[in-house]
Amino acid sequence: MEKTIKELEQELIDLRTSNMAAWEVYGSELSGGEMLMKEDALQDKIDERKRKRDKIIKKWEESGLLNGLNGDFSDISLQLFECPPSSLIEDDD
Repeated sequence: MEKTIKELEQELIDLRTSNMAAWEVYGSELSGGEMLMKEDALQDKIDERKRKRDKIIKKWEESGLLNGLNGDFSDISLQLFECPPSSLIEDDD
């Protein structure tokens, strides 16, 4: 199953922490540009997932499917927005 936005955000925090620690130890021996590129790529992935989620939420709000929920979505509801439907179906073969 794909990682959720929350998991990706934690991964980015961990990556940044790791990169900062490595930079403090090894400094200019490392490729700072490569570190930043990895962080930026992960941030772009998070931003894209959020845009897709927000687009789906907007469509669902316009259709009335979210009436009565008052914008309070559980983690499961957010995963429905984030993950492809095939990842939510368990195959009993």
